[in-house]
Amino acid sequence: MASTPTDISSHSFSVGRVFARGAGAVSANPFVILPIAFLCGALLNNGIARLMARLTYTLLMAFPYPYPVLSLWFVSVALGTFLGVVTQAAATRAVVTYAYGERPTLGAALLSGLIVFFPLLLLAIVISLATTVGVLLLIAPGLFLLVACSAAASALIEDRSGVIDALYRSFYLTKGARWRILGIELILVGVGLAATALITTIGMALFRTAGPVTTGVVLLRLVPTLTVHTALYAFVAAVKASLYVELRNWKDGPPSDQLAEVFA
Repeated sequence: MASTPTDISSHSFSVGRVFARGAGAVSANPFVILPIAFLCGALLNNGIARLMARLTYTLLMAFPYPYPVLSLWFVSVALGTFLGVVTQAAATRAVVTYAYGERPTLGAALLSGLIVFFPLLLLAIVISLATTVGVLLLIAPGLFLLVACSAAASALIEDRSGVIDALYRSFYLTKGARWRILGIELILVGVGLAATALITTIGMALFRTAGPVTTGVVLLRLVPTLTVHTALYAFVAAVKASLYVELRNWKDGPPSDQLAEVFA
């Protein structure tokens, strides 16, 4: 049985414990969480980003009005949200298993996400649509919905609930801690910006030194991009899954407490 560095017995909500548990899960289970982040996050996300860039350029050349581009932008947001949700959902099984002292497996983590593929897709569409409308109307409602829905993917996986029940569950779990969760989300955004800056810096350095653009050069430039994005997706997914564990322990009590209530 694997040891865990985080204390799950406390009934308080701790931002530090969220990050410690998430980072600990990645470092203790790199061959589970990193492949998930690479397959479900970095690889597909980079492929979709390049496809969307080409389609956007084509639409801008073909149409003088912005509606097709806006539609494509929403599709891009929805797909990006979906990939993030799938990565978080697959990582949830690994992080929850690790948090309670067991050793997660890659197969079980991936299977937990695949068996609810379509509910996750619907959840991603609902979250994307709601947050996009909220941001377009006023920024505050969009941020509120983003925070309130932050545990929905993990709830869908762990509670085996439907999309609506997962959203209700996330609203319940996040209530009372939303300012702190917003702080976590902002930190993750900062980490993402730092990763983007690192990728840009490496890409510019390779562009200056790699010579003529060939297939080999393109693949060479993809290696640091995929590496940084894999690390980023792994960390973000693990932290968000850890957030769900923290919220569930805070609101429902650790599993030992729940069992004690059943047999009391």
